[in-house]
Amino acid sequence: EGGGDRGAPLSRLTLARFSSPRRQQYVGKLKFASLEASQGSKKLIVATEKNVVAALNSRSGEICE
Repeated sequence: EGGGDRGAPLSRLTLARFSSPRRQQYVGKLKFASLEASQGSKKLIVATEKNVVAALNSRSGEICE
């Protein structure tokens, strides 16, 4: 489970940018997800059926650079 909404399954992933103003957009069903852990942080790497790829901060949901 994950994504921007704590109760939302990854298969209904919505990527959100948490700057002002907040914007969310449906980017397709999840095709791939991998958790990448490094010292002090975890990133969720995701790809969707619409060829959107993103790295998300596992704690905040922010899109990583």
